[in-house]
Formats: sequence, structure tokens, C-alpha cells
Amino acid sequence: MSPADALDDENTFKILVATDIHLGYMEKDAVRGNDTFVTLDEILRLAQENDVDFILLGGDLFHENKPSRKTVHNCLELLRKYCMGDRPVQFEIISDQSVNFGFRVNMEVLTSFQNSFWMTSLILLSGAMNMSVK
Repeated sequence: MSPADALDDENTFKILVATDIHLGYMEKDAVRGNDTFVTLDEILRLAQENDVDFILLGGDLFHENKPSRKTVHNCLELLRKYCMGDRPVQFEIISDQSVNFGFRVNMEVLTSFQNSFWMTSLILLSGAMNMSVK
């Protein structure tokens, strides 16, 4: 089996890994202020163009542990633009899917969080997407 055939296998996940995006870095700089958002947009666009199943975000998504409202807003707008949709789920989860997957998306984004800001952001995001975070 060639590497190209392996990518077409319906039993294979296509995962894009991106790290250390640092959204909001130098956001007040007139020249560099939007660089990190352009980067995230490019990552999400490439994921969409390559029909990935998941995006794994390693490292720091935000530069500050309490990013500005503008930074959070821009991040959520990009995630909504590229990730929300009605693409059917392509794999089986052996659990009650209605508990964990009450909404449909085109592309999953996975990241981790370590402080209370992240939980607040996830709750805000969940409210925007009509889902619950427990």
C-alpha cells in the first residue's frame, strides 16, 4: 500500500498539529498586530482545504493568560468560520453521543487549558454553540 492509499483509508484520521500560536502577541502594534490571527486563519484554512478530521493545538493558543476581549473575539470568530457546520461524524464513539456531541461541526479543534480563564472561555464558547461544558 502506498502512502497516498493510506491517506484515503476510511479508517484513518487526518490530524493537523499546530503549536504555540500565541494569539494576541503584539496586538497593539500597527504593523504586527494581526499576525497571529492571520496565522490561525491560515492554519484553519489549510485544515479545511486538506479535509482534516481534527486539529490538535499544542503549546500556547493565547500569548497572555488573560487575553483581551478583542483577542478572544477574533479567535472565536475564526473557529466559528472554519469549524462549525453540518459535516456528519465519520467515526463511532462507544458512549452516549448526545451527552458529548449535541451539536454538529465540520472540524474538531482539540486544545488543553490550565487556568480558570480557559474554563470561562470554554463556557462562553459553549453558550455560543448551545452545548454544555461539565
